[in-house]
Amino acid sequence: MTKKIVLLALVVGCSSSTTAPHTGSLKVTVDAPAGLDTVTIAGPGGFTKKITSSTTLAVAPGSYTVAATDIASKDSIVGIVYDAVVTGSPATIAVGATATVSVGFAVRPGSGAMWVVGASASAPNTANGAIAYTVAQLRASSSARPTVHLAFPVTPGGNIDANDVAIDGQGNLWVANENSNTAVEYGVSALSASGSPTPVVTLQQPASSLTTSLAFDANGDLWVANGLGNAIVEFTPSQLTSSGSPTPAVTITSELPEAIRFDSHGNLWALNSTDGLLYGYTPGQLAASGQPVPSVTLSFDTIPALYSMAFDASGNLWLTALASLVELSSSSLATSGTPTPAVTLTLPNADSYIIASIAFDNGGDLWYSDIFHATIAELVPSQLAATAKVTPTVALAYGATPLFYGTAIAFSPHTPALPLH
Repeated sequence: MTKKIVLLALVVGCSSSTTAPHTGSLKVTVDAPAGLDTVTIAGPGGFTKKITSSTTLAVAPGSYTVAATDIASKDSIVGIVYDAVVTGSPATIAVGATATVSVGFAVRPGSGAMWVVGASASAPNTANGAIAYTVAQLRASSSARPTVHLAFPVTPGGNIDANDVAIDGQGNLWVANENSNTAVEYGVSALSASGSPTPVVTLQQPASSLTTSLAFDANGDLWVANGLGNAIVEFTPSQLTSSGSPTPAVTITSELPEAIRFDSHGNLWALNSTDGLLYGYTPGQLAASGQPVPSVTLSFDTIPALYSMAFDASGNLWLTALASLVELSSSSLATSGTPTPAVTLTLPNADSYIIASIAFDNGGDLWYSDIFHATIAELVPSQLAATAKVTPTVALAYGATPLFYGTAIAFSPHTPALPLH
């Protein structure tokens, strides 16, 4: 009898040990807008799992990291970016315990909008700045006041200082100031409300260089055109974190660059508006400083006053010429010469238009800034295929008081289908 009792005790003891918990719980709550891709969970022993909604997992003890990527809403004009906010990660899981990680998304300031830089019409030397219009405002012709109006520092003796604008991958606003010879960054946190923000970073270019244009490449490098300096210079992401006069990582000698843009192949195009020339540089030519002979040189003897340019989703290049818009097919960009435009569009009453800047939205519509009328306007794809005079689908008069000269426009975030701007 004694042996049976001992044996029963041993069996009960073994059964108790096998039913004791060996795991803990990881509770992940996800509060996301439409369009969420995945939330990734990583843990010990190579554990990985992807989720799209709130869940609770039974997991082995250890440290777990929860990560989420920023998302953008889908819109035919411009999406709103939601920055991922993860709290409670990494989470340490103990046997029998529960750890909670929260994943939320906050609207990125300045996103879901068109940004316009320029100057006030009444006092252009003292009222340089940037204004923003939301998607809702861009959908209807009106004279709505911009949702945000930023005033930039005064440039003594200057005129319209802000000449170009670009949005980086984090949503920061970069401005090329031609009279003060600077490229400046206004941080994303300053883009949610009107005011007079101090630039986060100011890159001082050489005196009398006339900083005319900006473009980011796929690596996040900032390229700056210095028109009178006959140079296009590159600053790496690490050089963009603090103000000063850093030595460019690369300096390309290029004659009188007025505007610069990248195509989808990584080629950099530089517009010499003074001489009516367009230069193309391959990625290889941009890898080191020098004076490379452009891989392609295009001449526009019969097209006056070229000023700005933008690529569409098919790789065609559009240029502004006072009151006209000129399209060069992607095939015509392959070799040097004097290409015949695939399309030339002229606005009504052409003598009274000055198209300063153009940008494409998510749906392929072309938007332009007209300095003469202090408006921005939209042309839909069917209008861009025409060969005659076109009337804008939407015309938005700047609601700022006083009127605003818009010298450059850009969408935030950048249209995914297009080369970086």
